[in-house]
Parts: sequence; C-alpha cells; structure tokens
Amino acid sequence: SIKKAKGKYLTFFMKSGLAKRVKVEEFSNIGSSGLICSKLRDNDTIVSCVVTSDKDNEDLFAVTKKGIGIRVSQSEVPDILRPTYGSGFIKLDADDEVVSGLKIEKEFLFLLSNSGYGKRIEFSTFTNQQRYGKGKMVISFRDDKKEFLVQGVNANVDDEALIVSRKN
Repeated sequence: SIKKAKGKYLTFFMKSGLAKRVKVEEFSNIGSSGLICSKLRDNDTIVSCVVTSDKDNEDLFAVTKKGIGIRVSQSEVPDILRPTYGSGFIKLDADDEVVSGLKIEKEFLFLLSNSGYGKRIEFSTFTNQQRYGKGKMVISFRDDKKEFLVQGVNANVDDEALIVSRKN
C-alpha cells in the first residue's frame, strides 16, 4: 500500500535521455480521470519505471539504442514533482534514444539486439558517472545502420531467458 511506501520513489526513464524520481506518496489520491505522472516533450515516451528508495547505495543504469550505457547513483536523480519533464540522465547523440532504464539489482546486465544477438556484462565493470554524462560503449555492432539494442535487463549467472521474436 502507499502508506507503507515511505521513503520509496518511482524513477522514470524517458526515451529522450531524461529521468525523474517522484515520491510514491504523490500517487495516493488518484481520481477517476487518473493522474499525470510526467510531462513529455513531443515524440518522447517513458521507457522504464522502477521503484527506488532514499538509500544512497542504489545505482541506476540506462542503455541506448546505439549501445551506450551509463551508471549513476540514484541520489543524483532529483526528487521532483509529478507534472514535470525530468532532468538529463544521459547525453544522447541526435540519432540515439534510451531503450531501457533499470535499478541495478543483480550481478550482470543482459543486452539484446534487434538481430537476436545477446551479451552479458558485469555491472562491476562500469564506474558511477555524474548524471547527464555521455556514458560508455556497452556493445558494438557489425552493421551500425541495421543493428541496434532493444532491451537491457538485470541478470545473474544462473538466470534463464526465453526470447520470442517475429520476422518482419
């Protein structure tokens, strides 16, 4: 329940590279017409929402379509009100976008590309950066024009995944 969520936040990651933390309590009075959880600029969407706390030891990670990743302490992301845009989490090239944002909860980051290629990387290989940094390359592609990342998720060594796709 929301009353038990004291010190908890919903952290939103946007396609445009923005992120925001909103106290869970701000969602306690949802009317019949709903609530606005975030303002969005034209052509922007929320790609991920994770539950975080006010503890300084939680880290967040975002990956982009072009294979760039950034690790940031959750305390770097400002605690702001619901009907706002958010602030910069990662600097993006003009033709790039965030495909996944997550709270680091396991040992590895598992990446999946549109061509079915997967890669597992230890989170420990990434040092924390300040919010709105450029990040670093987490995966490279044979054909940058046709291949791109579609998802990044937490994983452990013994985790199993079933990936289903369709041929276009």
